[in-house]
Amino acid sequence: MFPKKYLPQDKKRQQICQSSPDLRDLAAKLEQAYVNKERAAQVAEKNVKLKEEEVTRARAQEEIIEEKAYLDDFEKKELLDDQLSKLRYQRQLDEQLQITEQERGKVFTKFIIDKEQIDEVVRKIRRETEEATIKKMEKKMATKQQIEEFKKSQVVW
Repeated sequence: MFPKKYLPQDKKRQQICQSSPDLRDLAAKLEQAYVNKERAAQVAEKNVKLKEEEVTRARAQEEIIEEKAYLDDFEKKELLDDQLSKLRYQRQLDEQLQITEQERGKVFTKFIIDKEQIDEVVRKIRRETEEATIKKMEKKMATKQQIEEFKKSQVVW
């Protein structure tokens, strides 16, 4: 109960302090004041640590929020870039299809024109062949008729 600085130094002072109720009260109050001061220092230190931990947690929370916002923005940008890339690719495919269709149309038109020309040549050849066949038949018939007339004229002679 008495301050420790008095105990080892002076026994007489210790006896006076123990015999006097006022001094005992003062010593007790002094000891209580030291205890209260130490307790207040510990409480203040604990409060400082709690505040530091709270600040650290708040900073960590802010960093997490900032990181999440950054990642969200990054994902949105990636998604947008991906969609834009897909749109560009789709446009290129559409253009290629359109060019292919145009080329196919040109090739088909050329095919139709060539086919008509070939059909015309085939018709012309058939017509000429038929005309040649008819002329040949007519010549054969004329020759046959001449032979028959000749035979008739010989019979008559």
